[in-house]
Amino acid sequence: MDEPTPIGYLTQHFRVDEFLNSVKSGLITANDIIKAGRLASILEDVRTAIACPIIITSGKRSLSHNRAVGGVKSSEHLYFGESAACDFKPRDPAQAEAAYLWLAGGVRERFGQLIGYLDAAGALRWLHLSLPARHKGECLLSRAEPPRKYAPFESKIIRP
Repeated sequence: MDEPTPIGYLTQHFRVDEFLNSVKSGLITANDIIKAGRLASILEDVRTAIACPIIITSGKRSLSHNRAVGGVKSSEHLYFGESAACDFKPRDPAQAEAAYLWLAGGVRERFGQLIGYLDAAGALRWLHLSLPARHKGECLLSRAEPPRKYAPFESKIIRP
């Protein structure tokens, strides 16, 4: 039998505040929590697949925080409409590629967009995951440092 989800958690391993940590100020709605729960459900499966804890580095953002971090005006981190997004990385950096490949390899119907950000050496630094609002199972790769150029993921991660 599955263990009950602890109070304050969206899933067994992900807390509500991890997905809403970037709001700083502003309104958090029940719909925001539902969307965060959908992202957490996907990441719970990733965590199981790669056998590694995952760190949420960015969730819902306020408009001012989004501007401060250089986010685009239409960022899915703003949780407008049906959109929602988070950035994450496995606790073990070596597992970032496994997480990307697992998501890209078979669960694209569950997400809108997956972006892997690569450092100069070609290692994945972090991943961006959104719900299927504007995008449907789109997988991209980009350099982590500006200027960013997004390329579609084919079947393997191409190093810079």
